[in-house]
Amino acid sequence: MNKVILKVYQPEDVKTVYAMFVDERNFGIKSNSLSEDLFMDSLKINALWYEGDVLVGADVEYTRKDKDIYYFKITSKIEKGLKREHYRIDYKGNYYIKLIDMDSVSEFKRLIDRKSIQAKTTMSNKIKNIIQKETTNMQYVLRFLLEIDLKLDAILEMVGDKEVDLDFMLVDAIDISGGGLSFFSPEQINKDLYLYIEGDIREAMNRVKFYALGKIVTEFKTPKGYIYGVEFKYIDYELREDIIKFVFEKDRELIKKALQS
Repeated sequence: MNKVILKVYQPEDVKTVYAMFVDERNFGIKSNSLSEDLFMDSLKINALWYEGDVLVGADVEYTRKDKDIYYFKITSKIEKGLKREHYRIDYKGNYYIKLIDMDSVSEFKRLIDRKSIQAKTTMSNKIKNIIQKETTNMQYVLRFLLEIDLKLDAILEMVGDKEVDLDFMLVDAIDISGGGLSFFSPEQINKDLYLYIEGDIREAMNRVKFYALGKIVTEFKTPKGYIYGVEFKYIDYELREDIIKFVFEKDRELIKKALQS
């Protein structure tokens, strides 16, 4: 059976649902994560699925439920040949963003280079790079050290003096991929400017710190604000690979959870 990913747009968020085609001809899908309530207040639903080895996507509309099968109809042109690296996974944390103009791009690229080097030389990053090569007993020790390191970082951030830049905006994260991210903003943002972005993904034993330059490529207005899609224009290659690994591992976990009987 073919996997389907639904992106359900709501006033302040985008919820991702994993499902499987059980009636592909009539766009009938099945998942433990589906419910009719999910679609009641939805502003838009976008679907992604594979046709052979090609990732495709389209807007869809919920039509009916028959027993445990949910049916939709396609309401837009099907986009074909979407890039796998731009496939995004839910992440409900925060991003720090700063609006910059073209004249400041070179300066912020240098800043990204410096901060990315620091992020890659942390103890947690070094542990992640070697843990799979070690014995089971050593992996247990390294995971314990990684957990301590993550907790220590959290404590230091709470008690330490943090640099405050009044030009930074703290926005609610929606999702992320190796190619970009999405976030919610209560205010409209100038799409002509670049975004300097700082992110610190923390979920379970996963941690990915990254710094990037991006450009807004989509804007979706909701009753409570705006949902923006951003494409990375400058990001460290290794940190980007860390994001892709996080996306792949979380994607696999969510699919298993949604489809298990």
